[in-house]
Amino acid sequence: QGTIAVQAGTLALGGGGAIEGAVIEEDGAVLEYVGTGSEGQGALELAPGGRLLGGGVFSVGGAGLFYATGGTIDVAMSVHVHAGVARFDAPTAVGRMALHGGALDGPAALAIRTSFDWTGGSIHSRGGAVIEPGANATVRGVESKRLSGLFRNEGELVLRDAALTVAGAEAVLHNATGAVMQFTGRVTALPLEPLPGLLVNHGSLMVTSGGNADLRPVMLSNTGSVAVSAARLLLGDGESTGTIAVASAATIEVHGNLRVAGVGTADAVVDLASDGFLRFLSGVSELAGGCRRAGAGTVVGDNVASLIVSGCRFEPDVLVQVAGGEARFTAPTDMGRFALAGGVRTGAAAVVVSR
Repeated sequence: QGTIAVQAGTLALGGGGAIEGAVIEEDGAVLEYVGTGSEGQGALELAPGGRLLGGGVFSVGGAGLFYATGGTIDVAMSVHVHAGVARFDAPTAVGRMALHGGALDGPAALAIRTSFDWTGGSIHSRGGAVIEPGANATVRGVESKRLSGLFRNEGELVLRDAALTVAGAEAVLHNATGAVMQFTGRVTALPLEPLPGLLVNHGSLMVTSGGNADLRPVMLSNTGSVAVSAARLLLGDGESTGTIAVASAATIEVHGNLRVAGVGTADAVVDLASDGFLRFLSGVSELAGGCRRAGAGTVVGDNVASLIVSGCRFEPDVLVQVAGGEARFTAPTDMGRFALAGGVRTGAAAVVVSR
C-alpha cells in the first residue's frame, strides 16, 4: 500500500500479492512477475488505487496470473507478456505493449495508446485489445499466435510475414472506421477450424507487397475498402458491401462463398485495373443487386466455382470470363466483354454483350 521505487536493474516478484500503492520504475528498470500461482494462490493483482509509474518495463513471465481489477499503468511504461496470463477485469490503458507468449485475457478492454508488438501468444480477451487512434501495432513472425477474443484496430495495424489463427465463436479481428490494416509479405490465417473467426473491415484494408495474404480460414465482412496492390489476396466466405480494388498484376482469389451487394443507394464497387483479376475458384458466390464492376480487369469463374450474377452492373471495359464451373445469370445483364472458355453458362436471364 506504500511506495516501491525501482531505480535500476530488475525487481523480480515470484510470490504474488497485490499492488495497492505505487511502484515507480525509472527508465531502464524492470519489474518482473515470474509467479506460478492462480487467483488467490500466488497471483499478482493490480488493485484499485494501485499505480505502476515511470518509464521502465513491467514484465509478466513464468506460469502465473497477473490480473488488473483497477489501478493505473503509466503510459510511459512498457508492458511485456512473455508467458503466463495477463487478465484485465477492469478497463485498463497502457502506452506500449508487447505480447511474445502467454495470453491476454479478461472481460474488460485493454486500450493501447502508443504501440503494440505481437510475436507470439494469444488474445482471448472478450473485452478486447484495442489499438487506439494514433497508435500503431505490428503482428509478425511465424511463431504460434491465436486470436479467440476481440482485437480491434482504431489506428494503424501491420501484419508482416505473420501466421495467425483466428478461430472461435468470439474471435473478431476488427478494423474500425478510419483505421488502416496492412498485410505485407506472406501472411497466413491458420488453420481452418470448425468455428472460424470474423474479419470485420470498416476502414482501409491493404495488401501491399510480396507473397500472399491467405485469409481463407476467416469470414470477411467488408463495409470499408479492400485494396490489393501486389501479389494475391485469398478469401473464403464473406460479404462485401464496400469497395474492393485490385491493381494491375494483382489478384483476389475466392475459395468460398462471397456475396457482393450494395446497400440502399450505395453501390458495392469492385474496381479492377487492367490485368487485375478477381477469380472465383470454389464455393457459391454472388454478384448481386447494387454491385458494380469498374475498370478494365477480368472477372473469372473457374475450377468448380458457381458464380451467380443477380443484378450486378459491369462497366464496358471489364472482361467476364467463364473458364470452368458455372456462371448463372438470374437477372438481365449488360456487359462489354464476355468469354466462355470452359464450364457452363446457365440461368434464364438475358446477357447482352456490347463489344
